[in-house]
Amino acid sequence: MVSLIAQFSKNLSEEDYNIQTTPVFIRLFQNPDRALRVALLDNLHLMIDFFTNKIVTDKIFPQLVSYL
Repeated sequence: MVSLIAQFSKNLSEEDYNIQTTPVFIRLFQNPDRALRVALLDNLHLMIDFFTNKIVTDKIFPQLVSYL
């Protein structure tokens, strides 16, 4: 499902992506399920251009490191 969301949302404008999709991916990265995190990391190349450095450093990276 993560792959489908990432594929469909890459066609959104940056504003729509930030409003509709970014909060969903941030919440998904907070989930401790390893299979979900692997799916997110596998599709990171589709969403990374829409994330700001602040989002990555403040909200995504700390969540990844905390469950290692």
